[in-house]
Amino acid sequence: GWRSILAELRSFRKDLLIGHLAAVLAVIAAVPAKVGRRLGAEESALRAMRMLNLLFGIVLVLATYRLARLLLPDRPRFHLVSAAVVGLNPMAMSLTYAAYNDVLAAAAGSIAMVAAVQWLKQGPTRKVGVVAVACSAAAVGTRVSGLVVALPVAAALFVGALSHAHHLS
Repeated sequence: GWRSILAELRSFRKDLLIGHLAAVLAVIAAVPAKVGRRLGAEESALRAMRMLNLLFGIVLVLATYRLARLLLPDRPRFHLVSAAVVGLNPMAMSLTYAAYNDVLAAAAGSIAMVAAVQWLKQGPTRKVGVVAVACSAAAVGTRVSGLVVALPVAAALFVGALSHAHHLS
């Protein structure tokens, strides 16, 4: 139950590659639990954690829509179908309802992918680069499986920067 969730929050910090980011994410996730325990309302704290996860799930669906739009701008049905496949996927729905960090990693990773594609298609900007790196770090810092996103994003940033430098010369 509730104690196992708190134990999971404590232990997941030890497994992460990015220590400071992991600590910040753990504190953000643990705040509803601590407030709820002090108020004697663990159920309310769990609901607050689930609502936070729901917000990350919504971000994931919106980022998927944006990514589809960047990749195939002339296919609006594809944009909607892509977002619907992610949003209505039973596994994604289940993880969004749980008080766990998988959806945060997926949302951060999808934003990083959007930024990387935007970097490649529209040229490098500081804002897009910072978003790509920060969201990649958040994805990896939340779940080690975020490396699946971080490595291609890093490659895209590198290729985009080289391509832009080549066009300037």
